[in-house]
Amino acid sequence: MALKNAAERKEKDLNEFLELIGNDTRRAILNKISKVPLSVSELAEMLKISRQAVHSQMELLKNFGLVEEFEMPEKRGKAYKIKDNISLSINISPNYFSIKHNLSKEEKEIDIIEQQTIEICSDLDSFKSESEKIQFLGREIQELDKQLNVLDQDRNEIILRKECLLRQAKDFLYKQYEEKLTLEFRNQGKEILSTFFFNPEKFFGRFDIDNLINEMFFSGGPIQRRTNKSTVEGLLDDMAKMLDFLRKDKDDFWFFEF
Repeated sequence: MALKNAAERKEKDLNEFLELIGNDTRRAILNKISKVPLSVSELAEMLKISRQAVHSQMELLKNFGLVEEFEMPEKRGKAYKIKDNISLSINISPNYFSIKHNLSKEEKEIDIIEQQTIEICSDLDSFKSESEKIQFLGREIQELDKQLNVLDQDRNEIILRKECLLRQAKDFLYKQYEEKLTLEFRNQGKEILSTFFFNPEKFFGRFDIDNLINEMFFSGGPIQRRTNKSTVEGLLDDMAKMLDFLRKDKDDFWFFEF
């Protein structure tokens, strides 16, 4: 299934994305074209596989939105490159599992890229030789790498603190919730509570049942989904009676009063 726009990115798209980049050949292709645009024949020669194999893998990557093709007159045909502004973030811990991906390029991001390019070109004008320009770019890239390392360290500290907060929140919620819910629905109730705190940006505002169902990775067809939805709705009603900060409005949307 091709990824068409941000609104259509469901869990099945994410699973397909992870499966897509889990293949050795596709990762090798992405690695090559991340450095320089290449044609199918060039990739086949570099990877020592058939052109048909490269083409089939490239079609999967292209249909999903990871790569794009364009005409290169000097190559007398089409070449491929990775699309701009693709990011993937994965966090896994005993109390936290989250995957975020972005395959789109918004208009404001295009403007930022163009502005950055103009500023870089302006800086390069002060250098006379190509060697000096490359040295300047190398120093700038090295400095940015240092900044990224600092951000990574800060991010790790933030994730660890979030992990501790999640653990405490779950402990308190489970103690209150476990005593009042039947064993049959206890684990599902705990999963709902955990899902709220895994993704506060999604669920601490106004949300509906469908969003919650999607986040809980339920499997099955439409009939099973309706059954799951009915179960989750019942559990939410029970939770609202026990947790005085969980509310439902007149339009059947849920929200937290924090």
